[in-house]
Amino acid sequence: SSGKYCTAIPLSSKDIVQEGVDLNHCVGSYVEKILEGEIYIFFLREVAKPQESLLTLEFKSGKIIQAKGAYNRPLIEDERKFLHRFCNEKQLVFAVGE
Repeated sequence: SSGKYCTAIPLSSKDIVQEGVDLNHCVGSYVEKILEGEIYIFFLREVAKPQESLLTLEFKSGKIIQAKGAYNRPLIEDERKFLHRFCNEKQLVFAVGE
């Protein structure tokens, strides 16, 4: 399943707001913090559907601290495994609760 997911970086605040709309969660309210460089947001996508919102990841101080899907659903096993590998490769800490 290593080729199933990829990460994407939002190119504008519009991308972040759209992500919140697509997944029905509150990432759009983070734009201020993001612009101030307090936190970073990036996206997890399926390689087969890179335009389609799947998970929103919040990154701060070398750690992924939040990973939220539609309606703030928790991660599924495949996503969690991918993110653990991703963090190991990038020397990040995976600090997302269950």
